[in-house]
Amino acid sequence: MDEYMKDMQDNLRTLAWLHAFNGSLILLPIIVLFWQENGLSLGDIFLLQGLASFFILVLEVPSGYVSDRWGRRNTLITGTLFYAVGMTVYSGGTGFTTFALAELFIAVGLSFLSGTTD
Repeated sequence: MDEYMKDMQDNLRTLAWLHAFNGSLILLPIIVLFWQENGLSLGDIFLLQGLASFFILVLEVPSGYVSDRWGRRNTLITGTLFYAVGMTVYSGGTGFTTFALAELFIAVGLSFLSGTTD
């Protein structure tokens, strides 16, 4: 029983760190400058963020269902992997289409994480 409680506390601590990192908006101060440096206008940036919000909105409920059916741990791992792929695509991106693809991966990741933890 003690091992179970230790595992539970470790899981809660890991989940708290994951939630804090995803909700920290750590990239916010520099992301617009990054987009502009890579040729996006403010109109492109607003469209990109609109697409990201739409993807998250559409995927929020299905991701909760997936979490219930597939398991919370598997969904958290999958969400983290999608988020990491999105950030990797972002790091090599230079235009709107690449950034839109990155936002799609990030939106799927955030939806899986949010649908599981919230």
